[in-house]
Amino acid sequence: MTKKELRKYYKAQRANLSTQEIEQAGAILREKILEKIPPKSNVAIFLPISSHSELDLTPLLTNTEYNWYASRSEFTTRTMVFYKIDSTTEFEINEWNIPEPPESGKISPSEIDVVVIPLLVCDLKGNRIGYGMGFYDNFLALCKESCLKLGVNYFPPVSSIADVRKDDIQLNVLLTPEKDYIF
Repeated sequence: MTKKELRKYYKAQRANLSTQEIEQAGAILREKILEKIPPKSNVAIFLPISSHSELDLTPLLTNTEYNWYASRSEFTTRTMVFYKIDSTTEFEINEWNIPEPPESGKISPSEIDVVVIPLLVCDLKGNRIGYGMGFYDNFLALCKESCLKLGVNYFPPVSSIADVRKDDIQLNVLLTPEKDYIF
């Protein structure tokens, strides 16, 4: 299937999950994330768009073993800038309904050790499908080679994606509630 077909299918699959299924999966995935990242890491996470039934990673912010960062998005350039956050950070909702941190404590992409990446689905090679705007591919291209690209999803990978581009950046690991995949 193509990215467009898979995107449509998995948006519908995610929308059909119950609140209980999302909360149960979230608890499992947050625990798995903490198992995968070394203490004292600079970790870039995403903030959930509630209308898209996205995984809520904000409970992780109470863990002070890590330095947490979240992005502000620039839609005209399809870029993201990450800023320091913690459990006391108050987030703003932008015009696209995306929570964003205050512009304080900016970190360079080269200083990030782990990026926890949202996705709709990926394939067995770690090629991911997001919402199709390229924000994460643009950002990950700026990160150091050793940066752990950690995808989290409610669903297992598909066998392949028909229209992967050479500039698509692959995940290193995919965590699902049932299984972990290493690419």
